[in-house]
Amino acid sequence: MKIFRYITENTFDAYSWQLIENKQKFIGQIMTSKSPVRSCQDVDEAALSYAEVKALATGNPKIKEKMDLDIQETKLKMLKANYESNLFRLQDAIAVEYPQQIAKYEELTSAYEADIIHLDTALNTPFSMEIHGITYNDEKTAGEILVQACTKMKKEHTDAADIGTFKGFKMKVSYSLFDNNFYVKLTRESSVTVEVKKDPVRNIERILTALRKMPGQKEVAEERLEGARQQLVQAREEVKKPFEKENELRSVQERLTKINAELDMKPKEEPKKMIKKEELKKCL
Repeated sequence: MKIFRYITENTFDAYSWQLIENKQKFIGQIMTSKSPVRSCQDVDEAALSYAEVKALATGNPKIKEKMDLDIQETKLKMLKANYESNLFRLQDAIAVEYPQQIAKYEELTSAYEADIIHLDTALNTPFSMEIHGITYNDEKTAGEILVQACTKMKKEHTDAADIGTFKGFKMKVSYSLFDNNFYVKLTRESSVTVEVKKDPVRNIERILTALRKMPGQKEVAEERLEGARQQLVQAREEVKKPFEKENELRSVQERLTKINAELDMKPKEEPKKMIKKEELKKCL
């Protein structure tokens, strides 16, 4: 089965198809979310004026030019709306988002640096973990007490609870309803979080491994800090750029205004009659 559609020259067909195209664009903006504009205007108000009906009936070429200009104007307005939307987003990022990210990663980098200096000495000292006021020098025993401290927590209670210290870091344990697991968080200037499992010795090994990985975490924070700084610089450059098609849009709108005025075809006003001086005197 095939469907054929025909357009007859010098009729309303072309203009009607133009209206359908505009409606399709409107629907497409809503259904696909691909349109860069923030709002969509209803196109149902589009209608033929008496002058446009006459122009179509007489085959006026300016009707086609008007439709072409309408399409150009719509595309350019969408591009400008996209530009303005991006501009607002960048302005918000410059004012709030990027400064917050920079401050966050600067603080985190400094915290990692301080803890790394501390761990250079602390990791070389004999094992010692304090839990609930009691110091344990054996890794296995400390691991077992850590597991017991976690299992004693009520699973409904998800707030972190202080249990002791290790290598100068405060330890807090918590229970996650999301994955049904216990975690121990070690905090000094920065922090690391390790999952607590049933194997006591492996728990201590995972904690020590997490502390030894802190230099790598510092590098990640430094990379993100540099990335945020670069994004801030780029954003500041982008907001200085004007809409590159502004002149083209203005030109299209000026031409469209002129054609619309010509298609309006309002009846010319009758020339004002000249009143002779004699008739003016009579009137007075």
